[in-house]
Amino acid sequence: MSLIHAQATPATLVWAERLVVLLWIGKTGWTAWSDLAELPFVLYEPVSFHRWIPAEWLGVLLRADVLAAMRASAIVLLLLALWSPLRALGFLGAGCVLMHNQALLYGFGVGNHQEIVLLYALFVFGLFALAGARWRERAPGAPLVVILALLAFSYVLSGVYRVLLHPEVLVDTGAMMGWILLNSYRPLYYGWEIGPTLPWGPTLAVLAQTGLVIVTVLEILAPVALWSRGFRWLFVAVMMVPFHLSCLLLMNIFFWENGALMLLFWETARRAPPGRAADPRAG
Repeated sequence: MSLIHAQATPATLVWAERLVVLLWIGKTGWTAWSDLAELPFVLYEPVSFHRWIPAEWLGVLLRADVLAAMRASAIVLLLLALWSPLRALGFLGAGCVLMHNQALLYGFGVGNHQEIVLLYALFVFGLFALAGARWRERAPGAPLVVILALLAFSYVLSGVYRVLLHPEVLVDTGAMMGWILLNSYRPLYYGWEIGPTLPWGPTLAVLAQTGLVIVTVLEILAPVALWSRGFRWLFVAVMMVPFHLSCLLLMNIFFWENGALMLLFWETARRAPPGRAADPRAG
């Protein structure tokens, strides 16, 4: 076993950077940040670094025109991240603007924790860009390993939390069925209502519960995917599409950002052996 992306090339790093930038451009372009201006300011409770900002300034930051300008600046900075001379500025600047937007959302009680690893990826790429071109040649796979480690750790936290704080859900054959039915009836964002139409009974309840146990084990063992190619394929095969898609259709929960980041588990290129030129088609 060897660490993932140990043989990565600079082309691999460029591909990963473009993937993250395009994901954020898509998310930012699709979301109307100015909608926050329609919420009453009295509902806003500053969090994190926003606690240091005077209330009158926060009122300005929550104006529709200011929010729209921030959204536009985030897109511009993301595009700059694709340009080598301003790569660090683009990644770190976009990360700061997007983190500011996340803090505004949290202030209104909206926690987009599915975006956390994708947000961290901007800072990882930005800090690595500050290290200079030499490190892009010597260790192009390093930032990918860090991002995948963060992604794996996020799954570990979910699995460990479930085992330590709610172990009963792993043995109660009605737990998963209850979650599915509850989230199907809630007026959530996606609006899927497939859960109540399923032919629920002891067999289906046990199958759903078995799936929860399997997913919990995979979540806790997620870091193994950083070293083991066999486990990596198993982890991605179960978690990337089947798990996240079933959560969407049955529970109206969709961490598509994590699913997209799992593309980084594919090692798209390998370094040429010493003394041989790298294949220009690789990566």
